[in-house]
Amino acid sequence: MQKILQVLLQPCYQSGIKAEELAEAVRLDYKLALQLLDKMVSKGVLLKIGNLYRLGKNSIARFAECFFFEHRQSDLCRSLVRKAVDYYVRSGCCVVKVENKNMPRPDLICIPFIDLYPDFQNAFEVEIEATTAEKNPDHLIENLRKTTEFEERHIWCTEKDLPRVLECARKWANKRTVIFAVGEGGEPNKIKVDGKIPVESGSESLASEAEKAEELREGNAEDLAECSISIDKRPITGRRTVKRVERRFFKMEKGQKKLDEVFQEFEKATQSPKEGKSGAQELGKTFLSSGAES
Repeated sequence: MQKILQVLLQPCYQSGIKAEELAEAVRLDYKLALQLLDKMVSKGVLLKIGNLYRLGKNSIARFAECFFFEHRQSDLCRSLVRKAVDYYVRSGCCVVKVENKNMPRPDLICIPFIDLYPDFQNAFEVEIEATTAEKNPDHLIENLRKTTEFEERHIWCTEKDLPRVLECARKWANKRTVIFAVGEGGEPNKIKVDGKIPVESGSESLASEAEKAEELREGNAEDLAECSISIDKRPITGRRTVKRVERRFFKMEKGQKKLDEVFQEFEKATQSPKEGKSGAQELGKTFLSSGAES
């Protein structure tokens, strides 16, 4: 669905697009593309005028509300999620919501695209910090010290919370961090922090975390060295990286396998051009059957 939104964001499609044209643009079977488009219309994400599909005034905001909001979220949290999803969709990324249970996981994961192919090597994690900066700073520090497979972390907060979030990030962030401070209207204010675990504190736990983080960096560097870009500019996925992500990070209990399934379909889509279309179709079928968005 996100690739459909990104196609419709192009200026040439402001007045709308026919289903068969969009199916060709995103390399989906026509019938499956039509099902996805009709589902997006039923959810209020797209408008249908005649045989043309087009974006509405608040299409991406509506998309975030349908697929990323949770009942327990505060209004402020939902506002930050809406802003984050809008930013990443317009930036050409695939946004995945994560169920944070039983093991450290971020709130969202973003995977950039190269054409229609997911660029796993540059995937990054996203944390939404709506209330933790002032009310629960320990939770904010815990999020900044999470050890995951990703080399970059984005944090979304309000401008009011920016000083506290920035202070904690400079002290505790264990990886490259970008803070997005959201104010009233306009683009979010972006601040980059080069994260380093403060092992000089003498804490054994911090030193242990530093060693783990270094092992992850070395492993990722080895995988990146094995990867290359083929003549047709498709990224060749580092299989060791993908398998490690599946094994260490996305291994879920029964009933929590959506991300595994989505990433498996993404991996299929990075194979040969013929298989790529099949993988994209399977991913579309996953959207329709589960009602979830990747």
